[in-house]
Amino acid sequence: MSAEQVKMVMDVIDATLRDPSKPWDKLFSWVETRTGVNRFRQLLIAVTGLSFLLLFDCGMIATVISNAIGFVYPAYTTIALMETPRKPASYAKSAVQATHKWLAYWPAFVVILIVEQHFGIILRFVPFYLLFKTLFLVWCIAPINNNGVATLYAELTPYLDLYFD
Repeated sequence: MSAEQVKMVMDVIDATLRDPSKPWDKLFSWVETRTGVNRFRQLLIAVTGLSFLLLFDCGMIATVISNAIGFVYPAYTTIALMETPRKPASYAKSAVQATHKWLAYWPAFVVILIVEQHFGIILRFVPFYLLFKTLFLVWCIAPINNNGVATLYAELTPYLDLYFD
């Protein structure tokens, strides 16, 4: 990656952090006015702190944080999508894609929770399990075309077609 590409990605992230329509805008704005730390650095600090918590598996707190990361933003986005008025002229292809993305995300999240419920004792001994799980969930909800949900859906669709035809 070149320096220009890194700068471009940082600018996109910063613009997203400053978007007033996003739920995190007020929190980042509040912290920025009180501390003087810009939003991108706030994000880096938060990600680093959460990574250390998840890396060293600080008991139930790390599990709750990991599950909250996988639940809170997707739930907010799903509810916002459901409450959006649907007018035939404005219901564009992107809205259909967003609906499909979240409809594919929730079964993946539930499968992870079911596996954890039944094999939690064993998973506690897997090194860095919570960190990898959280990174996977972040990849699944990432606002990119080939995120985790799209990849899972593309890989599993042929197998699902065998059972549901």
